[in-house]
Amino acid sequence: MTPATGYRGYEKIGENITQGAPDMQEAIDFYREVSKGMYGDLGKVMEGYN
Repeated sequence: MTPATGYRGYEKIGENITQGAPDMQEAIDFYREVSKGMYGDLGKVMEGYN
């Protein structure tokens, strides 16, 4: 996942990295939609739509 996707989306088995190593989980990451400026600089990386 990337900043361009707002760190949201599907990860296949082995794509998620935990403590520097790929893990054996698949995941769908989604979050409450964060509007631009909603949390100031702290929330900037999470801005976007699901």
